[in-house]
Amino acid sequence: MRSISSEEAFLLFDKWSKNSRVGVNFGRRDAAVNFYLRSATLEVSKSSLLLEVKELSMTILHFDESVVFSELTREDVKREFASLHPVNPKFQSCVGAKFANQDFCLIFQE
Repeated sequence: MRSISSEEAFLLFDKWSKNSRVGVNFGRRDAAVNFYLRSATLEVSKSSLLLEVKELSMTILHFDESVVFSELTREDVKREFASLHPVNPKFQSCVGAKFANQDFCLIFQE
């Protein structure tokens, strides 16, 4: 796991928005409840992401200045979730965002 700045994270998001779809997993650190989107198009604004899955759903994720970003590998994600539920991510790496209230978000390129 490598800490990255919000600027670095948004540069990656901007790059992904031009040539691929993304997936997002959003949840709480203390709960086994989360939601995810797959094959979403991505639109990047100053501090938010607009994700759209065809005509099915649209979500806006806003990241304020308290959010901590990191770049995680598949092994990092497996290790982080091991105590809650075993996972086997399909992606090689992702951007993780940790919010002040301990919610988290994993954004990955598909």
